[in-house]
Amino acid sequence: MAQLEKSYAAILFVIFAGFLPQVMVGNLDLKTLVMYPILILIVSVSGFLGWNTIVGIFLAMIFYGITFLVGKFAGETIPEMLTETLLPLFMNIVYFVSFVQVKNLIGLVIGA
Repeated sequence: MAQLEKSYAAILFVIFAGFLPQVMVGNLDLKTLVMYPILILIVSVSGFLGWNTIVGIFLAMIFYGITFLVGKFAGETIPEMLTETLLPLFMNIVYFVSFVQVKNLIGLVIGA
């Protein structure tokens, strides 16, 4: 049940921190309308698979691979597609790996 609650929280975060700001600034293009439902689906799947580094990296690779393909079909330029897929994918991998290290360090400090 806790995983389901985390999925709901993550979905709300995607909607309120990602999609609504895109709507407010007028950035409603084909890619935005296609990718946010896919992102919500991937976040939901990650909630059921568990929250760990391998799952996170794998799902990020799937999401940014789909983002690259959608950008290609939407007619984006190669530099734009690379900066919207490779850079965020790299940063997500760094975040997943560093979060595990920080979590381990905190566990050592508090003795958990």
